[in-house]
Amino acid sequence: MNPRTYVKDIAGSASGYIEDCFMVGSKSISLTKTDQRFMSLLLRDRTGTIEARLWEEDLVDKYGPLFEKGDIIQVTGKRTFFQGKAQLKVERIEKPELDDSAETLGRFYRQSRYGRQEMEARLLDTVGRITNPFLQEF
Repeated sequence: MNPRTYVKDIAGSASGYIEDCFMVGSKSISLTKTDQRFMSLLLRDRTGTIEARLWEEDLVDKYGPLFEKGDIIQVTGKRTFFQGKAQLKVERIEKPELDDSAETLGRFYRQSRYGRQEMEARLLDTVGRITNPFLQEF
């Protein structure tokens, strides 16, 4: 799986057509003013989040049971704008087969700007400056 479009790039996408994998941050089914069911999603990757909507009731029934919050899904749809903010109008959802390697999962979680060794050094430095003798025992 090679992501082509990160969330941070969706608003500026020239074609507005999106087909890529995202993690589901939230999922809910609501009613429109005309009592039609629709699905609201918050999709995320390591660069941010974007709201998505699935407006067709038959597709809500078809795709709704396929995934839950925290799952990674492949979304096909168009970028639209609502109240000046980019969102996706979902046309299709699939559950991709992904490996669970750190490299793959790292595409969906925010990452520190510091490397592991630098974070460890910063932590040890902070712990080394603790002067309270009761805390030093830990």
